[in-house]
This record gives sequence, structure tokens and C-alpha cells, in this order.
Amino acid sequence: MIRKRKVVGAVAAVTLAMVLAACGSSTGGTKRPAGPASQGPTPTGDPVKIGLQYSEVPGFQQFAASKQVADAWTQWVNNEMGGVNGHPVEIIAINDQLNGDTSVASARQLVEQDHVAAVISQTPLSYSVNASYFASQKMPLIGGIASDIDVTKAGSNVYPMEGTTPYAQAAPVLAISQSGGRSYAVAACAEVPSCTTSADIMAKFAPAGVTSRSTVRVGTADASYTGPCLGLVQGAPDAIVLVLGGAVSQKLVPECQLQGFTGSYVVQANSADKANIDALTGAGASVIGTQSNFPWWADAEPAQRFRDVIDRYAPDTPMGSTATGTWSTLELFRKAMKAHGPGADKAVDAAAVRDAYAQIKDETLDGLLPQPLTFGANTPSDVTCVWPFTVENRKPKTLAPHGDSGNGQTGDLASSCLHAN
Repeated sequence: MIRKRKVVGAVAAVTLAMVLAACGSSTGGTKRPAGPASQGPTPTGDPVKIGLQYSEVPGFQQFAASKQVADAWTQWVNNEMGGVNGHPVEIIAINDQLNGDTSVASARQLVEQDHVAAVISQTPLSYSVNASYFASQKMPLIGGIASDIDVTKAGSNVYPMEGTTPYAQAAPVLAISQSGGRSYAVAACAEVPSCTTSADIMAKFAPAGVTSRSTVRVGTADASYTGPCLGLVQGAPDAIVLVLGGAVSQKLVPECQLQGFTGSYVVQANSADKANIDALTGAGASVIGTQSNFPWWADAEPAQRFRDVIDRYAPDTPMGSTATGTWSTLELFRKAMKAHGPGADKAVDAAAVRDAYAQIKDETLDGLLPQPLTFGANTPSDVTCVWPFTVENRKPKTLAPHGDSGNGQTGDLASSCLHAN
């Protein structure tokens, strides 16, 4: 059996979390006192089980944030909000260790042994290796990493909430354009063919006047990064897009700085986390990027609520798109099930989740989603919007969209959308 971790709310956890929160956190944004936890009504229904597949391995620590956020959200919902429609929530979290066989085994365990009602896939592997199985079981895949999801082939059990292919791969050109850049080079990971493919996709979505100068493959085990950097900077691009993990980026960037590059480095998706941004800006680099999920630094009330709960229950959570995406996924689940799910006297299964999600229409969660989402009985729609940002004085700042925002918001929750040329 795959080792798993169950997370349920407990009153004792409230006291512990309040002590931990007093020690401070790294969530960012405008700080306000989180205040003591308030005890809500006790859930009386059967537990709602949600499966969480995530990866926690060296070099991909940002994905572990999904487990920490799920822990915090579950304690908050069960202890303070009375559960979901009177049902306590139980998260069954499994680390697939970024291994295909483990991911396949964990998917079957969640469905066939744990009998979860829905699955969140916060791992780069799960959708690509488990999509057919989940579809055959009619298992709702709610949120999670969506960059591999081609909606023309996805089943009606898939509910993407962040950039789908090819929009996820093209997103960096928005940050370049909206920060005033006109040219870019791409540093693409050598180990994964799709990294180089991303460069071709960016060129197709680049706004008028924004051009690609070069694409250079960069290997994790490269003995030196001098050669790749020379290839990247020789065309004098305004920006270098890092289609790389954070650890490799942090080795490449100082070398490119030595080669005289003075433009911006573009981080994206799960590499646009606080730790990576801090490391790059700490090395003197200018950083811009895109968030696939809502920016953790936003001052708007829905984002502040996220930080309040994290400060209370999981103050050491690393901030990034994985963290905020897990939160918005669970909040959409809570809202959908509260409005359309069974009451405490009836069990919540996969069919009940599918029925509830089929009634979601034009939902933005007050700006936590990048665009209005509508789910029905057919295949899902593309998610084409993200949050471009720049970093000023080592603090991220959302870039204003050119034109209307994708989610109808203003300020730091306003998203921007991609359009193919």
C-alpha cells in the first residue's frame, strides 16, 4: 500500500496553530493580525474524502506546499466553518515522489481503496499518466496542474482552473510585453522535450512587436553554464525566459550576469515561487514572471483571507502558485458543494461532485480565479488567463493588463489573457 497521510480538523490543532502563527510567517502581502480561531458548529455528516496527489522530492519542493495548504484549509473548514454542508472534510494526501509507477499506484489507491469523491493533482506527472484511468472511473479531477491538459481531448470529469495547454506554455510573453520588453531568448530544460516546445508556442502567442532571439537548451547536470549563457545573451534580448526548475535557474542566472546580461529573467508557473524569486533578486537579477494561480501578495480581501488561514495553521508554507492554486481549488469545491451538494444527511461521492460542478457558471471566486469558469456536462473550456508580475525592491507587483482584465477585477487580482496571433 502507498504511504498516505490523512488530514482532518481537530480542536487541539487550533491552539497549536495559533502558537505557531505567533512566530511569524513568510506569506507576504499586507500583514494584519490573524486573530484567534473561532469555533464553528461541529460537522455531523459523513466525511467528504478528497484525494491529493503531490510531489515532494529534491528540486521540486514547491509542490509540497499543496499538502500544507490542504492541511490548513481542512482544519479551518472543519474547526471554524462547520465543514462543507455539515460534512467534515478528510484530505488523503499521497506523495508520488515524481515517479510514474508510484503515481499510477496512488491513483488506484485513492479510487479503489480510499473511495475519494474527487482528486486534486498537484504533481507534474499525474494527469499525463492517470488521465485515462480517472476518466474510466468518472473521477472528478478538480484543479491542480493543468499545463498538460488539452481540453479537446479531456473528459467531462476534468475541471481545470489554471492555464491549459498551449496557454500555460505561452504565458511568459505577456510578462515581457506588459513590462515593456520587445525581445527574448528561452533557456529550455534539456531533459524534457516539452521545454523546447514551449519556445515554439511562445512565438505563436507573442504580441505584435515582441520577437524571439534564440532558444538554448540547459541541462541540470551541465558542468558549466558559460556556454548556454553566451548563446542566450549574444542576441541582446530584453528578457531571458527560464523554462527551468528553480535550482538550475539559480545556477544559470549568476553566470549570465557575469556575461553582461542586464535584462530581465522571466519565471513562470511553479518556478515563480517566493523562494526562487528571492534567490534570483538576491543575486542582483531583475525578475518578471507570471502566476498561473492568484498572486499570494495581493491585498484584496479574498487573498488576505488565504494568508490569514495559512498564518494561523501552516505559517511555514512556501508561497507560490502551487499554494494559491490549492487554496482556490478547495474554495471552489466548498462553494460548489455548499450551493449544489448533498446535506449532512446524505453521503458525498464522485457523482455528487460532478453534479455540483456541472452547475458552476461564470465563477471567479471574487478574483481568485483567472477568468470566469463554467463547467457543464461536456469537455472543459480552455483557461487562457494568468497574472503577469514584476518585482520591485524584491516584492512582486501585479502588472496591469493591456485592456480589460480576464476576471473582471482591478488592482492586484486583475488577470491578463493570451490571444493567438
